[in-house]
Amino acid sequence: MKNFFSHCGISRKLYQVILLSVFSILTLSSCSQDNLMENETPSSPELAYRKFAVGKTIGNITLQQNVIVLNDESISSVSQVNNQSLTFDYKTSQTDSIKVGTIIVGTKITGDNIDNILAKVKAVSKTNNQIILQTSTPKLEEFIFSGTISGIYDPNGKAPVNINGKMVNYIPIEGMVSQNVLNKIHNIQAKNIAQHKSITLNPVNFDKTFSFDHQTGITNLTSSVSLKGGFTPKIKYNINFFESRLSDFHINFILDDISFKTKANIQGNLGYSKSPANYLNIPIAPIAIGPTGLTLSPTFSASPFVWVQASGKAELTLIDIAGNANLLVGKDPEFNINLSPAGNMGLTQLEGNVSAELGIEAKGGAGLQFVAASIANSGLKGKISILPSLQLSQDSSKKVTIDINGKVETDMYYKFGVSPYVYEGSFSLLKKEVNLYNKNLAF
Repeated sequence: MKNFFSHCGISRKLYQVILLSVFSILTLSSCSQDNLMENETPSSPELAYRKFAVGKTIGNITLQQNVIVLNDESISSVSQVNNQSLTFDYKTSQTDSIKVGTIIVGTKITGDNIDNILAKVKAVSKTNNQIILQTSTPKLEEFIFSGTISGIYDPNGKAPVNINGKMVNYIPIEGMVSQNVLNKIHNIQAKNIAQHKSITLNPVNFDKTFSFDHQTGITNLTSSVSLKGGFTPKIKYNINFFESRLSDFHINFILDDISFKTKANIQGNLGYSKSPANYLNIPIAPIAIGPTGLTLSPTFSASPFVWVQASGKAELTLIDIAGNANLLVGKDPEFNINLSPAGNMGLTQLEGNVSAELGIEAKGGAGLQFVAASIANSGLKGKISILPSLQLSQDSSKKVTIDINGKVETDMYYKFGVSPYVYEGSFSLLKKEVNLYNKNLAF
């Protein structure tokens, strides 16, 4: 070695300096890499989700890590459940995992009564073979981490069931109730339907004649417009959670099977509008969403209305109109109308121009509660209507131009979330109008 250093002209001291420098560089490089890893932060919500979503995913919902969904064995062991305590008569495969802070979820059925279990464990004690838990109500952020609950609810033919002492409708959540429990709930619903506890809305029908008293000179006249039809209401809901909070909530009010049949007998110049003061309330019981503690409370009511203006006598049967419409209430509102004419126009008499608007005026709303706390609310007031117009030519040709438009018009509002993450807004006079029918007739 000595000969080598001598041969290269490099002293032993210089060699040691070189080795020390290389070692220092390697050490600093390693520390730098370690610091990069420790200080690395997610650059997108998706990375944040992967970093913090440590709970179990059931269906489309990711729960917090300390949540236990009771299986059939544990449910069978439950002998007593109320707002303050939960008792297991014997040990199961899940009971050893229960400790202070655990969130317990489940559904127990006794006869025709259903108990949804959603509890946070405050204390655990054991007496003989029994396991007794002292419990309280958990916060939403302690229970659900992220995910989506969505679906379409058709109230027609649905039977409410007794859940925690209240008659409510029920929507199961995949994975939170076993097939055995779900079968029992379906049997209770079928029994209630057989006992005529169900709601029949197939569809909502109306048949209203609007009378207008008016005067031409000294002559008293009565004109009339009749509106017959119906619709089937449905509710599409979408509830989103992200990072332990409610991040979006929107409700789509759907009107299927819309039909309008109209007749008019107008005796002279006329310009009136009428709508009944009383709305037809559509009974929809609150909807329990599995054992999540979430309850959707929708309301819906509707009323037929008519506005008409005429410059002379007219007697006609308007072409039938059928289709559907929807009004989505939320941060990004949507509304659509899909109507089409069917059949033929019946025109017996026309001595002037006629224009009208007729249809249904609707009010709807939906609240969302977690246990007893309101966490979302939305609503609308709008119209789904048709606008017929008959324009008589001024020459001797006696031609009439018939136009029929379909229209949806609404005001909306929404509010959801828990402080400090609260979102709210409103929209006024949102409107969409489409042409349904246009024709020139010789009369």
